[in-house]
Amino acid sequence: MKKLILKLTLIVAIAAQFGVCHSAMAAADNPVNYFVEGASWISHSTSSSYPVSPKWFSKAWTGEAVEIAGYEALPLLTGGLSASADDGSCLSTYVRHENGKVYFLSEDEPQEWKLMYDFTLRPGDEADIEEYSNSALGYGGRVRCMDVYPLPSNPDLQVMELAFCKELKDIEEAGKEGERGYSIIRWIAGVGNIGGPLQNLYNNGIAGYGYLLDELTVGENLIYRHPEYAAVYKVADTEKMEIRVTKGEIAVSGSEEAAVSVYRADGVKCNGRQGRYSGLEPGIYIVNINGESRRIMVP
Repeated sequence: MKKLILKLTLIVAIAAQFGVCHSAMAAADNPVNYFVEGASWISHSTSSSYPVSPKWFSKAWTGEAVEIAGYEALPLLTGGLSASADDGSCLSTYVRHENGKVYFLSEDEPQEWKLMYDFTLRPGDEADIEEYSNSALGYGGRVRCMDVYPLPSNPDLQVMELAFCKELKDIEEAGKEGERGYSIIRWIAGVGNIGGPLQNLYNNGIAGYGYLLDELTVGENLIYRHPEYAAVYKVADTEKMEIRVTKGEIAVSGSEEAAVSVYRADGVKCNGRQGRYSGLEPGIYIVNINGESRRIMVP
């Protein structure tokens, strides 16, 4: 009887282990992808120069799918925080997703689809990546996945650390970061580079000017937010009005005559007093001022 119980225990343990391995393999074969319609990334510039340059916030977002260069792809537009498809936007490129890989459409003649991200990479895997630039004519190089681990601020997302250089032999000879042009690039799987979706080969070891991804939403769903980001998205530009956002609170001030209302992302109206809305759960909220809506993030 004891032998039978032991055998059953071993069978269950092996089956469970196989199930975990199978799930992990399935996740690797079908990595998450947020380069979809309705995605919107917010980033800002950084500077270590003296005097320090002011931050400049920008937005990148996807439009509706179209047929172009032999594939169905999404236009990737960029502009300021208040930009939209009808006003103040710039078409940067087209992107498409296929089996965990994201491609962008270059401006070469003839146009080519170039590999922008490969979220299927696991430690030891390599890939040739083309950098995206504002003209979609970047340079390329080889990356080697060095590590994959949960994002500390959101364990549901995975950080991918990639060694990058012009030639793979440079990685093998360098031995450590900082020699022979060897640098570490960090992607968030399915999201993009930590500097923003268009900065695919950016690394924050570069001195001086840089970039930082603050937020990614898909529709009204918050996918990623930098732990230190608590800024207002589409800050209200209604005359004399001001929105202040602190932990768990929204305060609207500037005009006693303004009609102000606040809603959760699911449409539920929030209760407030004298323009102050407290005790809010972290997430996205809609602030309506005199009929003009603004979406904000509450930490």
